[in-house]
Amino acid sequence: EAGVGGGFKGVFVGAFTGLFFGLTGLCTGMFQAVRGAAATPKAICMASQGWRWDRAAGDWVEPESYSLPEEAERVLGAGGEDEEEQTAGASAAPRPSPRRAGVVDMYYYDQLGVPPAASQKEIRQAYFQQSRRWHPDKTQDPEAKARFQAISEAYQVLSDPERRRAYDLKGRPGAGEGFVDARVFFSVLLGA
Repeated sequence: EAGVGGGFKGVFVGAFTGLFFGLTGLCTGMFQAVRGAAATPKAICMASQGWRWDRAAGDWVEPESYSLPEEAERVLGAGGEDEEEQTAGASAAPRPSPRRAGVVDMYYYDQLGVPPAASQKEIRQAYFQQSRRWHPDKTQDPEAKARFQAISEAYQVLSDPERRRAYDLKGRPGAGEGFVDARVFFSVLLGA
């Protein structure tokens, strides 16, 4: 009696439990699908406006606005531009750097106005200052475009340790090719 009744009871409880959890899973899945479909347009809209989802807080986080002066402060440190640079005119030529033993060509160092022993941080700061100073949109100097390209080329070489080492040993021919002119790049990219 307990064996047959217990067997039917076990089958009944098992079938009921399976049906209950199956329906619960189906309902939960449908709820999540509807919830996701309802939230997708808002997510697309928020993401396109630069907002990002913070998983920990479970909410959208407003994007930080970009500020060139704040970035300059972060990159250049508290000093900002040198007093000498602030008083110099926009067409002032780069001041030559003292030679270091083993450096064949000083052209790139002179473009950035750094000594050959400059650290990567000093090179990055000098590039930021010079590029901001010589950007064709920031100055009316007729030499601005050529100077800006020379500064960019110098940074491409001096910011890469291997290319910098080759440049120090062999000069500009040792720095290698592969400089990308932005105008050519965008012409190829956009088919203009």
